[in-house]
Amino acid sequence: MSRVELWRGLTKAATDVQAAVDEYERVPTPQTRARRDTAFQEYVRRLPLVVGNAEAGRYEVRWVAYQEATKRVEQLTARLGLLPSMDATDRQLQQQLTDEQATAGKAFEAATVALETALQRALVLDNRPDAKSGA
Repeated sequence: MSRVELWRGLTKAATDVQAAVDEYERVPTPQTRARRDTAFQEYVRRLPLVVGNAEAGRYEVRWVAYQEATKRVEQLTARLGLLPSMDATDRQLQQQLTDEQATAGKAFEAATVALETALQRALVLDNRPDAKSGA
């Protein structure tokens, strides 16, 4: 597969992720979450072919950590919503999970910036005159 085809596939996957994220934000259901996650998995599957395994792996790990932290916050919030009131322990756990989610979100943002840099670097390399004759 040529580098042009790899870039086209990655671009389509990125567009699909954005559409799935937008849909999930409009209608947050298990089905739209599953479509978002499937689109993201396809994007991540294509990343190593363009930027390499290391950068793609770091990005995926940060995304998964953020999603897991978000899920824990959502689950706790749902459970606490069923209680007549919250005690100090409940509030402390809620704050702890919220802090963990924020930390994971910042790490994912940093990984996203690093990925964007890696994508730009790959694009520059692929657009060098001597790269045109490559695979």
